[in-house]
Amino acid sequence: MKNNNVAPYLSFVGFARNDDYIPDRAQKHNASLNFLLQQLKDFKIPSEIILVEWNYPEDRPPLAETISIKVDSPYTSIRIIRVPSSYHQQYKYWQHRPFITGGAVNVGIRRAKGKFILPIASDVFLTDACFEIISKQALDENAFYRCDRYDVNRTDLMCFEESRNVFFENCEKNVKVHHKKLVQESSFEIADLHTNACGDFYLTSKDLLEKVRGNKEGKDIGGLDIDSLVIHALDGVGAKQEILSNKCKVFKVFHNKTTAVAIRQIWKPWQRKLENYLMRKGCTTRTVNNFRIFFNYPKRTFSYTAGALFDSFEKNFVKPARRWAKKHPPFYLNGKDWGLRNEKLEEVILKP
Repeated sequence: MKNNNVAPYLSFVGFARNDDYIPDRAQKHNASLNFLLQQLKDFKIPSEIILVEWNYPEDRPPLAETISIKVDSPYTSIRIIRVPSSYHQQYKYWQHRPFITGGAVNVGIRRAKGKFILPIASDVFLTDACFEIISKQALDENAFYRCDRYDVNRTDLMCFEESRNVFFENCEKNVKVHHKKLVQESSFEIADLHTNACGDFYLTSKDLLEKVRGNKEGKDIGGLDIDSLVIHALDGVGAKQEILSNKCKVFKVFHNKTTAVAIRQIWKPWQRKLENYLMRKGCTTRTVNNFRIFFNYPKRTFSYTAGALFDSFEKNFVKPARRWAKKHPPFYLNGKDWGLRNEKLEEVILKP
């Protein structure tokens, strides 16, 4: 598999590892990967797919040995970048999750060769309309592109042997959740942007991502709000939001372990008393938000990270997004060495 030494126009960036962090991981990953490869081949898009093998288990074969490429294409190359567990273990609460999403994606973004970047998970499928737009190679380097996500029953997404038309028709008939653009809370005073489910589709130039320094990596494994933060940081540096037509869709395997379901807020009695007092005094919702930012409450936890607490939504997201809406710098999300910039990491090139 090669792309005839043509520089890729688009870099897909994902992450994976060889274990059962999801059931039947290898089978599902191979199916979705070949599905994507066929689309890129059909639309003749010079591209690369980067898989960041983050925190790989030493007692299992490398990820590359579990991937079976059946689509031979001159348009797309596949690169695996391996990140040892020592980097993962630098994050607080590292034992609770196998991935640091922001860190893993940043490793790929930092090393991507494409003019444009599209982070992607192994359980999402983009309609052909998305590739038709990309294939024209006329994307705006000062814009970020968004489209809606549709969650579909798992059984309906496992039928990869069908033609793409039949496959997408089945998806359309079995949508469980449609993630539309949401109305922003006015008291947040942030930009009116389409951040709902943006982690499964935001397409933008590598230059812009370098300006905001990738996804927020943070110091713990929480990875909360990182995709929405990218969108607001891009808006802060002056990038234009382009919402694609409703023919452009992201279909995703529906499951009950989403971040939104796993997170809950942790309230302490004094925080409830404080807010009751503020409301009795006639304070605005904005004032209440300011108290939440200053005192960093209510903190959040994941259902699978007992004892681990993460910053409040107001401090972690609203505070920087409000500043960026006013075009106040800095707009970056990490230090200058984000994405393990100075580390020499093992890389494997996959072939069919």
